[in-house]
Amino acid sequence: VVVPASTSLTTGTYALSGAGSDIFFSTDGFHFAVTRLVGDGEIRARVTSQSNTNPWAKAGVMIRESLSGGGRHATAFTTPAAAGNGFGMVWRPLAEGAT
Repeated sequence: VVVPASTSLTTGTYALSGAGSDIFFSTDGFHFAVTRLVGDGEIRARVTSQSNTNPWAKAGVMIRESLSGGGRHATAFTTPAAAGNGFGMVWRPLAEGAT
């Protein structure tokens, strides 16, 4: 990702100012905070603000097999309220495959 972004962690809460191109096609380009889970776990996310940089800009939670750009993943997200696209879910079932 070329555009600068930032992540901070305070008392178990991440604050992320993201950047990137998309979570789609066969390679991802986005900014994220990462936590490794072993076994069962729970992740909760609350999106408190999201700029309308693109009608399909995404903010949410992603579970990934690896940190490679083409890694398998499942993503639950919200889009900017002003765009009217609401919530969604996308996934990449095969490494380097289409999301």
